[in-house]
Amino acid sequence: MNVSTTTLTWIGVAGLLVATWGAIGLKTLREFSRHQLDLYCRNKGRKERFKEIAGDYDEVALGAELLQTLGIILSLGAGMPAFLGEPPWGWLRLLTGLGAALLVMLVCLSWIPWALNRVVSAPLLYHTWSWWKAISALSLPVGFGATVLSSIVARLANRPDPHDEDEEDVFEEEMRAIVSQGLGEGMLEEDAMEMIEGVMELDESDVGDVMTPRSLVDAIEVGTPWDEVVAFVARVRRTRLPVYERDLDNVIGVLYVKDVLAEMAKPPESPRRSLRDLLRLPPKVVKSLPLDDMLHRFLSERSHLAIVLGEFGGMEGVVTIEDVLEEIVGEIEDEKDASDDEIHQADEHTTIALGITHVADLNERLGLTLPEDGDFDTISGYLTHRLGRVPQRDESVVADGVRITVIEANKKAVQRVRLHRCQ
Repeated sequence: MNVSTTTLTWIGVAGLLVATWGAIGLKTLREFSRHQLDLYCRNKGRKERFKEIAGDYDEVALGAELLQTLGIILSLGAGMPAFLGEPPWGWLRLLTGLGAALLVMLVCLSWIPWALNRVVSAPLLYHTWSWWKAISALSLPVGFGATVLSSIVARLANRPDPHDEDEEDVFEEEMRAIVSQGLGEGMLEEDAMEMIEGVMELDESDVGDVMTPRSLVDAIEVGTPWDEVVAFVARVRRTRLPVYERDLDNVIGVLYVKDVLAEMAKPPESPRRSLRDLLRLPPKVVKSLPLDDMLHRFLSERSHLAIVLGEFGGMEGVVTIEDVLEEIVGEIEDEKDASDDEIHQADEHTTIALGITHVADLNERLGLTLPEDGDFDTISGYLTHRLGRVPQRDESVVADGVRITVIEANKKAVQRVRLHRCQ
């Protein structure tokens, strides 16, 4: 039975409208602004609508994609024969038909959805959400097939099934999407984005990544006389010091400098408590403890310093709450990080410097000619620029007759380096 040209034309037009509506829905569901939709739902008094859309939009988008595909099949299957007429077709007529179809598809499936999504994505999605849910329900068989195929492809590629992600992973991905959206729309500063990223990635690092190693720990022996304790505190300028008995593997407590000051302020006739009596018990942790757990422990125990133990119970180093917070906010420059303390002469050929030390200061102090005209100011920035990434502990570079070795670093910056003149 022959179908009239008029019927084919109407079927083609209907298919084009269906394809256009599906393309609009697909574009809106995949690229809507979460912030704008959240505000629109709040203004409408339907905050739960935003939560529903944010949780189900990806699955519902499959229904819109199916609608678009169905419309394209109908429009091309009926529209092209209606336009071309009865065969045989000449090359000119065939090319004209294909060109016209391409232009119509470009307008209906790309330009119109893009324009609507850019201008009215929030109200459009809010008011049509029930419609898209219904379309999604009708496309459940197709959705099931897509899920099965996705699982098969994931197994063949040796990747985890995306549908097996736990709620925490989904939450982190959604948070990153929201943060990226906020940065792109100018609602978030880059520093704020880095801080949020730092919070979300806190569980990906452990204590061993940020601790101060044993060789750099400033500690004091419990039997040290009071005058030597005061001199040591004045020299290292730290507020909390591990105290050991016999050797560093036997840390018996932490000395708070404020307790030392309280004892020193007593009148000469008043007896002073012993160093042992002033000690406080610190938390003891292992290197593999995730940083988010370490932060929770610091907060719950109201402590600022913990002793890091090795495999056999010996001290590997110390970790402070500042070390953990620096993973979130970046380098924290405290009172003792003044210029005079950034550079320490260890011996005739070796110098220890903080990562925040300016290259110009090192050049002036040590008589070096390290480059100062790059996109960096500090020795940490210089090493990162030189290697193209943040270097890790024990990595080194040689420049201007000096071997610069990283002795302390985290994921964001170099914290301390050793400069040794090559002989």
